[in-house]
Amino acid sequence: KARWEKFYSKEEMNFEVPNISIYDQVKESAKTYPNYKAYTYFGTKDTFRGMHKEIIRCAKAFNALGVKKGDFVTICMPNTPEAIIAFYALNRLGAISNMIHPLSSEEEIKHYLQEAKSKYMVMVDLCYEKVKNIIDETNLKRVVVVSPKDSMPMLLKVGYTLTKQRKYKRPRFNKTYISWLKFMAYSLKRETLPDVEFGKDDAAVILHSGGTTGNPKGILLSNGSFVALTMQVKYKFKRLKPGDSCLAVMPIFHGFGLAVGIHTFYALGMST
Repeated sequence: KARWEKFYSKEEMNFEVPNISIYDQVKESAKTYPNYKAYTYFGTKDTFRGMHKEIIRCAKAFNALGVKKGDFVTICMPNTPEAIIAFYALNRLGAISNMIHPLSSEEEIKHYLQEAKSKYMVMVDLCYEKVKNIIDETNLKRVVVVSPKDSMPMLLKVGYTLTKQRKYKRPRFNKTYISWLKFMAYSLKRETLPDVEFGKDDAAVILHSGGTTGNPKGILLSNGSFVALTMQVKYKFKRLKPGDSCLAVMPIFHGFGLAVGIHTFYALGMST
């Protein structure tokens, strides 16, 4: 036996990963801790119940656009509520999130989109010019545009508009580019969501390597890999408990940032 085994119980050494999805874990947190705070974003807060309602609305909107199980949908966003909601909404549908760094170059973004054959994209508005220049070389049909200010309190929205947003061009909304608000309104076209059967062995997300030895590689991760990680963290950090908070500094297009900094804490009923 290895020396470190004495620090773990028999249960911890031999746990089995349940056949559930990433979304299932967040749904369970919303059921068990509905009034616990899920996130704080520049002073804007929401509970697990509220966040879950937004996830369902977002899933209905994606479904109304045509997203179904097995589709690859690109998320090119910093850590905002919209990005997290979109991630879980896609998982509810059995779709796979293709996570992209917003500061990637045009060629990198084109490569990621072509590799995943994404027809739909959720994009922070500061990426507009780069996407505009390469969109004709991709399969993109719809681009949902999000501003970092969308979920900010009113005064911060004004300040962001006057200081940051003036520095880059934003798209004119049309058939291809739609705002997050208009996108979420598509949810009204769906009363219910389709029943989707999938579990731990189904793909959940694509993350990209650093590309130090060539072009970045797309790394396909399963639902089970995220579920197993949440169980490992729970066993390792025994002082963590539902209702605790975590400062989510690492970005969601980074494996640690998405899996540990965001999902693990939501799965354990904690806030970010």
